[in-house]
Amino acid sequence: MNFRSRHGSLNIITADIRGVTLIEAVIAISLTALLLVLVNGMTSGLARVTVRVREASVAARRLEFCVELMRRELAESRFGTSGNASGTATGTAFVPRGGDGMLSYPTGRGEVIAHDEMPRGFLRVDWHFDPSTGTLSRVVTPIEGWGNEAGSMRETVLLSGVKELVFSIYTEGKWFPLTGTLAPFEKAEAIRLDIGFIPGESPLFHNAFSTAFSLPR
Repeated sequence: MNFRSRHGSLNIITADIRGVTLIEAVIAISLTALLLVLVNGMTSGLARVTVRVREASVAARRLEFCVELMRRELAESRFGTSGNASGTATGTAFVPRGGDGMLSYPTGRGEVIAHDEMPRGFLRVDWHFDPSTGTLSRVVTPIEGWGNEAGSMRETVLLSGVKELVFSIYTEGKWFPLTGTLAPFEKAEAIRLDIGFIPGESPLFHNAFSTAFSLPR
């Protein structure tokens, strides 16, 4: 298209302008919808990963708490029998006991979980693994003056997702697993804890965990 003025000839080239066809609109809408689906999927996946990481972090802290609590309590444990004024043994609360997935010991360390409910003095601590629920529980009971366990107790579930759990004692240069029902055992040099977690529920990068605690001489 040409325009002429007093100052000369002005040539204007017009572009070929046309509207968006229906097919192009459908394609654009489809690509936008696909992009939204992809973004939504990535967001949901990231949210699930975040939840798993948070749950694993909580479980790892619980495991660390159990291990540290057991280590400190065993470091202040006291083994033997108690006696009354005449020197006669009257209680077995100071005798260590163990069994299949169970460990029981006295400790002079103050209670940290139910500290408002437990009196000062020696406590009896019982760890129990329940294979039906995959949990590890801790029961604490006060020990009375003559070595008898008082009636008040407090139970707390500290670990879950456990497939198997074994306590072992180290004596005479060998490790011996504690099996059977809860029963007294001779004073050992150390106690070992072996845990196998259910696949997918372990707080670690693997399903097995093992640690050992030295006992006071």
